Amino acid sequence: MPPIALFGAAGAIGQSIAAALRAQGQPYRVVGRSRASLSQAFGADPLADIVTWNPDDPASVQAAASGVETLVYMVGVNYWQFELHP
Repeated sequence: MPPIALFGAAGAIGQSIAAALRAQGQPYRVVGRSRASLSQAFGADPLADIVTWNPDDPASVQAAASGVETLVYMVGVNYWQFELHP
């Protein structure tokens, strides 16, 4: 199980962090709402564990974060709209 999870991974920052992890040979989990977007961006990388989530569902959030040691949160929501963050 990857020790690092990138939540909101399909964006530019997530892809950049994933590239750095890949260059180090470090397995990682990418988490997003759309499996298609994640597969397009990371599907060819055997180090990437692709997981989808629903940030409005606490069980889904917990499942996506299960087993990771470090969670990098890059979800594209305005920082002042705290009620929209899981």
